[in-house]
Amino acid sequence: MTKKLLFLSLLSIFAYIKNADAQTIKLRNGQHDLSALEPANIDPSYSEAIFGQYFYGLITLKSLDQIKQENIIAWLNSQTALVKIPLDQAKKVDYLYKLPLSWKINPELHNSLTVNSEVTLRVNLYQYNTQIENKLKELGSIGFYNGLNKSMLITLNSDSLLSLIKMPFIFWAELPAPALETHNLRERTNHRVPLIQNSTGPFQLTGKDVIIGEWDGGGADEHIDYRLSSTPL
Repeated sequence: MTKKLLFLSLLSIFAYIKNADAQTIKLRNGQHDLSALEPANIDPSYSEAIFGQYFYGLITLKSLDQIKQENIIAWLNSQTALVKIPLDQAKKVDYLYKLPLSWKINPELHNSLTVNSEVTLRVNLYQYNTQIENKLKELGSIGFYNGLNKSMLITLNSDSLLSLIKMPFIFWAELPAPALETHNLRERTNHRVPLIQNSTGPFQLTGKDVIIGEWDGGGADEHIDYRLSSTPL
């Protein structure tokens, strides 16, 4: 009897911990409690979660069987996912939540806003189309959309940050990572790779009729190894 009670106690503790983990969402700006959220208002006039006949927000595992796999954008934990759902379908789904504004922004942004009247941000979007592009252009100038990680750069006045974060199709905003720097000349020197200067030697390596294909982050004309003699194609 004692062993059975002990087993049931351990089982209840495990269930409690598992449920607590399911209710906690860990994002880059901290931990958030899903249980504190109210179900979203699925109404076309509810602009903080609906745009262009789509609902943008959170769904729990309880309602996963009510949507299509293509509606899922990303999993936040084992029980909760970011979703975009056509409005007519969203009205039939239980346990949908609006993504709170405080969950969508990296706290480091606040320091940048206090010293800069204009700021460039990297934002992540649930999806990207012409309607969303035009809406973003109302706030500032936008860069190329990267479909691999659903992100793009936007430059806008610091005063417009709140308007940007309120757009339902955006789920994250942060300062962009510093640009990568290449140090080809330094690396070539460190590895003692000599320049080919034997056009008069036994091998006659002039580079004539040699075609080189390069996959690089920048243009070939700026590459240190091609400055002496190359013709970009």
